[in-house]
Amino acid sequence: MEYMSNLLKTLAWVGAVLLIATIIGIGEIKAPSQLTLDAQNKPQSAVKPQDNLPVPVTIETNNLELGWEAPSVVVGADGAPMISYQDSNSLKLVKCADNSCVSHTLQAIDPVEANKTRYMPSQTSISVGKDGFPIIAYDADFYIKIAKCNDSLCSSPTVHVLDPMGGGIDSASSIVVTSDGLPLVSYHYMDKEGQLKLRVAKCVDISCSATSIHDLDTKGTFAGKSSVIAIGADGLPVISYYNSDHLKFIRCDDISCASSTIRDRDFSLSVARHISMAIGKDGFPIIAYSDGMPFLENKDVKLLNHHSINVLKCGDPSCVLTKTSIPIVTKNSEQNGALGGSIAISIGTNGLPFIVDNENGALRLARCDDTSCTSATTLTLDSIGDTYLYSASIAMGRDDLPFIAYFDSANNAIRYIHCNTYCTK
Repeated sequence: MEYMSNLLKTLAWVGAVLLIATIIGIGEIKAPSQLTLDAQNKPQSAVKPQDNLPVPVTIETNNLELGWEAPSVVVGADGAPMISYQDSNSLKLVKCADNSCVSHTLQAIDPVEANKTRYMPSQTSISVGKDGFPIIAYDADFYIKIAKCNDSLCSSPTVHVLDPMGGGIDSASSIVVTSDGLPLVSYHYMDKEGQLKLRVAKCVDISCSATSIHDLDTKGTFAGKSSVIAIGADGLPVISYYNSDHLKFIRCDDISCASSTIRDRDFSLSVARHISMAIGKDGFPIIAYSDGMPFLENKDVKLLNHHSINVLKCGDPSCVLTKTSIPIVTKNSEQNGALGGSIAISIGTNGLPFIVDNENGALRLARCDDTSCTSATTLTLDSIGDTYLYSASIAMGRDDLPFIAYFDSANNAIRYIHCNTYCTK
């Protein structure tokens, strides 16, 4: 009996020790880990980083005409994205409530007259004025126009024709706000004789009620095609564009670009297509552009000879010195699909570029491995639809993650992605 009594006391003592160990977390016995909760306070499942794809948000699916809706995205004064695009009825502005853009306000601007349809609405370019409100350049009905928003939602914009002489089909306007707070727009212009030119219009006031116009390049087959404009670190505008399948670069001598210097940066292109430009962390331009052109054969899109996405890093503000033009993505001929139709570039705070384009209808992001983009890691963000041509735009959010807006022609929709860490790992 005494033996049993001692045994019971020993077991009781061991049990007490184990209970205390469990409570304070000694040894191999651990308290249960805390659950991670989502925004609705529901348990969040563990997701592998490679499976943690950002989820696209559909902005609109109405009245979209194939190939003419290329959206433009910019970071608003409040840090949330704003997106502009056109459909067959009007210019549109999307004001996102936050980075996700799940909640947003859609505003129609400059609507066409009743029972009419806008003739070949083309791409837009959006910037933010010094008052914090959006300003949008766009071409519609053969005119280059500008819409100056007077509030963040653009509920009562001021719309003016930028160039009373017109513009032409696919004028591809690009807008910046210069150091005086006034817009400057570059665009592809066709005169009455059919001569194509690169032209800039400098607004004389914030609403662009009048402009001073300068022709910068009047020679070649397609002068000013796919022009993009940016402001260099010295405050002077720089422009990159195509002309006769040459990649060209202009540095303006003043903020109105009344005079400028043209440089031929790549004259080895087979068929020049799309172009985008940003200013690197060193203050020098970096240009992403495509070479090669898809053509129709038996209702399939195939590639003519080849197609590549190239990056050219300027070594000074005037782009006199350049690093070798590097094809970061190259595809051979006879591959089906609209590959590399659009292209857009933006720079992170660490100086690394992000480039978005489409490959065989899939939205693709290239994350450059160095500031000159001598190599890149590519990620597929959306492969369900078809991003078609002239479709994507990118801007870096204040969280240093990309905002991407694009046109999904398979679903006839404008879509948006806010990248998560999947885009940076």
